[in-house]
Amino acid sequence: MKKVKVKFVDTYGKQQKYLEKLLGDDIELEYSDEPDYLFYGVFGSGMEHYKYKNCVKIFFASEGVIPDFNECDYAIAEYPMTVGDRYFCKPYMAPKEADFSVFDEKADYLGRKFCNFVFSNETNGRGAVLRKQFCQKLMEYKHVDCPGKVLNNMKDAIEPRNGKWFHGKLDFIKDYKFTIAFENVNTPGMVSEKIYNAFQARTVPIYWGPDDVNKIYNPKSFINCSGLTIDEMVKKVAEVDSNDELYMDMLRQNPIAEGFNLNWEEDMARFLRGIILENKDYYDKDPLGWDSGNKAAKELISLEDTMLYKLHKGREKVAKKLKR
Repeated sequence: MKKVKVKFVDTYGKQQKYLEKLLGDDIELEYSDEPDYLFYGVFGSGMEHYKYKNCVKIFFASEGVIPDFNECDYAIAEYPMTVGDRYFCKPYMAPKEADFSVFDEKADYLGRKFCNFVFSNETNGRGAVLRKQFCQKLMEYKHVDCPGKVLNNMKDAIEPRNGKWFHGKLDFIKDYKFTIAFENVNTPGMVSEKIYNAFQARTVPIYWGPDDVNKIYNPKSFINCSGLTIDEMVKKVAEVDSNDELYMDMLRQNPIAEGFNLNWEEDMARFLRGIILENKDYYDKDPLGWDSGNKAAKELISLEDTMLYKLHKGREKVAKKLKR
């Protein structure tokens, strides 16, 4: 067993536990303020890692954030790129065979309601604006049920987000032929839970987002609206909706794309473990001598020293205790 000193900053509890699980039982972790390996993410100030020198810095991204290799030595993220042996590109929300129910030949898939639209964000991202406009146009063809905050026309149809939202959403969308599953943004690598949830419920996704979707999901199993005008999107949906044979053929497809690596998580664990087990060193990351990291660290320490910051953190602790 190999013992190493580690530190986690700007991560959250579940993320830290996930990384610890990937490292495996044969690497013993000693938590230290003088780590050999520093794991950091995007939650929190985003500057904590600047305080630590002479250690291997491993960045773990979330939601399409692109790693800065002038700050980290190694990284795991979703953006499709290559940086030698320093980077592992993972899918943001990847499927497993067991995630999707088997097509039931006896089920009345055609007898379901037309389409649903479940969103709470209508302005943050080009896709958020576009999907609202698309839904409004689609309603000129047929009624769309909208139980979310955006275009809401169904009150209390799904549990609130602080309740059993996830399972409530799946139970809701399974009663529909189609689910609008537009991403917030068209960013490479950002294929989210929106299309994944639709497949889980055996409904046909109406999708808009990055081209990466075709590397993860079978193009024959969903309606891809990327690159189309809103009128063209509506026409495409109407064509599938009015042709039962075409719709059922789409529904019978295996949602997972041929050639998609279902063992990506094992490969990611090997990448992460290899950094430690192979004693990979840190890189010199300040080639021009600007030392922006040191400057940022000093700014952060100066901020933490202010009474306003301490007061804010004190209020946060009190708020957390009240929520328990």
